Amino acid sequence: MTHSSGTTPQPPAVPKGRCDVVNMSLGGSGGSAVEEQVYADVRGRGVLVVVAAGNESTDSPSFPAAYPSNLSVGAVRFDKALAPYSNFGTTVDVVAPGGDLT
Repeated sequence: MTHSSGTTPQPPAVPKGRCDVVNMSLGGSGGSAVEEQVYADVRGRGVLVVVAAGNESTDSPSFPAAYPSNLSVGAVRFDKALAPYSNFGTTVDVVAPGGDLT
């Protein structure tokens, strides 16, 4: 990609060392004990895994968001009402503004 200035932007420098936060937007029904242990081990090493709660508008757990070691994030509308697509329930830890502007 070339900017209007005729220059090509350089990619940002990659920091050296480990990350402290991993952000993911993936998931589905059904977890596993092996997968749960992997996330618990990652959290035990000081890495926070933040995962979208899901977009099925259900209170059924979505994994990996529902694992206790991960931070599950649901979505709210501009007026702080639950976004119509966002999962909800006891496995959702926090909500943040989502993409529904209706």
